[in-house]
Amino acid sequence: MTLLDYCQGLLDANTSRVPLTASAERAAYVGDVNEHHVLTDSAASMIRALIERNDVKKASTPNLFRQDLHARNIFVSDEDPTQITSIIDWQSCSIEPAWHYSHETPDLCTASIDTGLPLSRDDGAKRDLAIRRLEKDVTLCRKMWEITLHAKARELFVGRVLDQDILHLLHYAPQSWKLGNIGLRLDLLAWSRRWSDELGMAGEYPYRPTREELERYAVLQEDYDEADRLKERVQRTLNVGEEGWVPINRWAETQTACKALYAQWLEEAQASGGTAAVEKAKRMWPWDGR
Repeated sequence: MTLLDYCQGLLDANTSRVPLTASAERAAYVGDVNEHHVLTDSAASMIRALIERNDVKKASTPNLFRQDLHARNIFVSDEDPTQITSIIDWQSCSIEPAWHYSHETPDLCTASIDTGLPLSRDDGAKRDLAIRRLEKDVTLCRKMWEITLHAKARELFVGRVLDQDILHLLHYAPQSWKLGNIGLRLDLLAWSRRWSDELGMAGEYPYRPTREELERYAVLQEDYDEADRLKERVQRTLNVGEEGWVPINRWAETQTACKALYAQWLEEAQASGGTAAVEKAKRMWPWDGR
């Protein structure tokens, strides 16, 4: 299999997930079916050209990846927590180009891991102390992760330091129906300023939206940014990761807190814009839990 075959396979898999018509519950800023096909066709043309670059080829060495390397999957000794006794959840192992998982960072290197304190705890001082300790540990883990990649996983590190615009396009385009058109559209608009002058790519740039389309996108961008801020707010309030994963021992209290937060979100929408704003707010809510 060539790198072109690999990338085309990911793009084809993304296209296969696109329905004939989008659900009425799909927010407008996420994008419709016809627009998605236009964007992915342009992205595919760009990717086919970009993977011929030497820096992309160097960052595409096949590697065996153990994905999902997160705190919940790492077991340590009760007597000596510095000793790892086992790592579980190996079913997602796969061979991929180095850049494919180069952007991944274990959750022990982020502030989204559990503080160990229940959401309903009234002792604010203890929670603040736990958060400060967590931030200190996260900073140390993040530094050690980067050092380890540089020293022990050079091929993965090369993928990690690839041009970030290229890296984002390679990651986002094959997931664009799930993640939404807007991120891919922003990538394509940003690339229009770099394609020929900075990167020296030959040929006409494949994505050329009209003025009317750009004006419409500007409005949708505002909704997208609001939804993104909402997701960050929910993650921070509930102390959960980007996908909303919650440890089983915190499920009940997190579910209760999530329902309360959702009700508050709808009340804010009702106060600001009535029924139409409430329907829009429902579509913006990041997860099924509500």
